[in-house]
Amino acid sequence: MDDAFIERRAVRMYDVYCAAVGGKAYDGRPLPTGAEFFADAGKQKQADAWRAVARMVSVGQDMSFGEALDVMRSGAAVRLPHWSPEVCIRMQVPDEGSKMTHAYLYAQSRFGCVPWVPTQVELLSMEWEVAR
Repeated sequence: MDDAFIERRAVRMYDVYCAAVGGKAYDGRPLPTGAEFFADAGKQKQADAWRAVARMVSVGQDMSFGEALDVMRSGAAVRLPHWSPEVCIRMQVPDEGSKMTHAYLYAQSRFGCVPWVPTQVELLSMEWEVAR
């Protein structure tokens, strides 16, 4: 799991928290947006705490397929826990030398790599995890 994924998730968690408390601090002042909060040098200790929480909850707990796509965009692989341990899903992003013109998903196992299209059950699963 890369730092960019954790950062996006931490900012999103902070924004959800702010919305849940009405967008105001205990003293009634408006809370900063996630982008402002994480960019504020005076808030780094608190921002690091949000990152730590995001890292903890991102280890195979409540990860949707959308979040799994973010993980794959960062270059990591994902899997569902009930699959064989060596099976994972990766994203191939084409470059200038590629024959393909769009990103695509593929399954990787000890037998090699094949194109992969998720089922409805896999799309709606909340059990995606980062492959080790």
